[in-house]
Order: sequence, then structure tokens, then C-alpha cells
Amino acid sequence: MESSGKGRIELGREHHVFDYYSTINKQSENFVVALDLPIYGEEILNLSLTSQKISGSFTKRINQTRTIEKFFGVWQSWIVAREKNKLPASQFELHGDKLIFIDALSENESVTLTLHALTNDSYFARQTLKYRHRGTNKEMTLEMFTTECRNLAVH
Repeated sequence: MESSGKGRIELGREHHVFDYYSTINKQSENFVVALDLPIYGEEILNLSLTSQKISGSFTKRINQTRTIEKFFGVWQSWIVAREKNKLPASQFELHGDKLIFIDALSENESVTLTLHALTNDSYFARQTLKYRHRGTNKEMTLEMFTTECRNLAVH
């Protein structure tokens, strides 16, 4: 599966907008996202499909904490499930054209993945990954607006 489009990520005080291209690298068992950041150029984000490991040049740009690993871990679990044509082990809700997956990480922490706008080509045009900590009001958000998706697996 390959996709491309635009996106934005908010991690605490850090805000980045980008163009992206993503693919599954079967050899390294990674989901690879190339992010083209204005001013900075291309950065790579690798999400392992076999472990909770995240790597790549983009991880050096962000302050990689346990919370960020959890945040990307939920996205990684969705990608792995999608590759197996299964639903992730999450609670899910359907609201109109939105499919929402909810992962409670702890009593105060949760991550939601919202898939918006299923296209006629069988992929979701928008993905929103949001982390919330109720005790500290800490939030992180990743939004991806897909303009192209090849290999028409649900995206």
C-alpha cells in the first residue's frame, strides 16, 4: 500500500505541516513515511510492523518520549491490522462517514484514530490520530489528508 498527500502534526509546542509519501517496506517490515517539511526538507519516519519501535530522521526533530511512542504505537497497530485486512483491537464507533477507533492507554490516557470521508476508490481521505491525557490536558494530533492511495486496501 502506498499513499501520498498533505498533513500536520502537533506535539506539544511543536507544529509541523508537510507533504507526505508513505509505503510498506516488506523487507525491513516498516511502514515508512517520507515527510517533506517546508524549510527543513525531507525527513523519514519509520514505524516497525513487528515491534513498537519508531525511528528515522523525523524522530530526531521531535522530543521522543514514552508518550510519543504510545501515540505512534496506536497508529502502528492500525497499520498492522489493515495489512492483515482486520480491525485493530480497539473499541470503535461509527458516526456518519467517520470510523473512530478508541484506545484507552491508562485511566487518564487515550488515543483515538478517526477515519473520515471514505472515497469512491475505497480509502479514507482523512486520518486524525489524537492523544489526550485528562490529568495534564496534554494533547498530540496527527492529521493526514490523502490525495492518492495505490493498492486499494482501506486506508
